[in-house]
Amino acid sequence: MATRIPDDPFSSDDNVAQVLASISREPVWNNNKKKLLQQLRELILKDNYLIFHSDFRVYKLQNNGTFGTYAIPLNKRDALEKFRGKKIRLICLDYSDRWRGYAGREFAAQNLD
Repeated sequence: MATRIPDDPFSSDDNVAQVLASISREPVWNNNKKKLLQQLRELILKDNYLIFHSDFRVYKLQNNGTFGTYAIPLNKRDALEKFRGKKIRLICLDYSDRWRGYAGREFAAQNLD
């Protein structure tokens, strides 16, 4: 299982980190937050993040725009297998249309090493 790293997620100066910081500052769901999430999705696609579907309970990221930094173990399998032994940024993007039940989410992952 991937281990969440308690570091400063905004320490990076990339565009994705800046948009995530803006999303985190929005206290409620409004049109501005929806626009920021759309901008985030566009940046993620442009930066070639890995998009995958999983259960939110695995990574403890449930709401759209929530994120964390994770250390991926060397024996990791499934979607994050290509990040074995690395540190990644993981972002919850939306509900998953490919996962059965209420717990499915769409995630984006990018190598930080």
